[in-house]
Amino acid sequence: MDSHVISFRTLRRLIGVLGILLPWACWAANALVNNLDLLNNKKLAILNGTNPYMPMGNLKSSISHFYYTASAPLFIGIIVTVAIFLFCYKGYDYQKDRDKTPWLSDRRVCTLAAIFALGIVIFPTGEDFFISDSLYVFTVTHAVGIVHYVFAGLFFLAIAILCLVNFRRKEHKEQFGHDKHDLFYRICGWVIIGSIVFIFVYHRFLEAYLAFEWPVTFVFEAIALTAFGMAWLLKGKADEMVKEMFSNAVK
Repeated sequence: MDSHVISFRTLRRLIGVLGILLPWACWAANALVNNLDLLNNKKLAILNGTNPYMPMGNLKSSISHFYYTASAPLFIGIIVTVAIFLFCYKGYDYQKDRDKTPWLSDRRVCTLAAIFALGIVIFPTGEDFFISDSLYVFTVTHAVGIVHYVFAGLFFLAIAILCLVNFRRKEHKEQFGHDKHDLFYRICGWVIIGSIVFIFVYHRFLEAYLAFEWPVTFVFEAIALTAFGMAWLLKGKADEMVKEMFSNAVK
């Protein structure tokens, strides 16, 4: 196996790992800062005195709301890194006479997903009330928040297409959907779509009747990103890597 193939698989695995880690890393980092009260520690931060940092809870209503918290560098860093990896991912070139959707090439879909991911951090999410534990002096307007939602929705749609279309075909095979992992990719794709549809339906029609104590948007975004990450890990042959490591360990 040449170095090109190895780097290709490594890139897929990195995208998968970062996608899965994003919500939990942001939550953990924010919890660490809040529980240790690091931003009110005079040895670590220059305090104004009149405006002490007052955390409003470690877990936010959505992953995007970590943009305003102490987890902001992590949130922005992971998304930008994933976007860069997606920009670098070339994938396969498909033959028009053997593929019904050659315009949905790996490179095109990944490039669009990368653009949408950057849009998520360039246009932060909005909020209907003041965020007291925000590290910034602003909260974006409702209009900017709408732009953020559009980019987020397009990003999740793009990664769902990757699972439902791109990951289910091979470069040198005429048949589509006959890979041994085909069902897994389909499940991941529909989990992503189902999660985003549920978020929209819940906040648009059900929130007044179903008042969950847990943050619906965060939970279903995390589910969608887990499906996204698992699909990329499988595409990167992470299962084979784990089997090989385990085999070498028991020898």
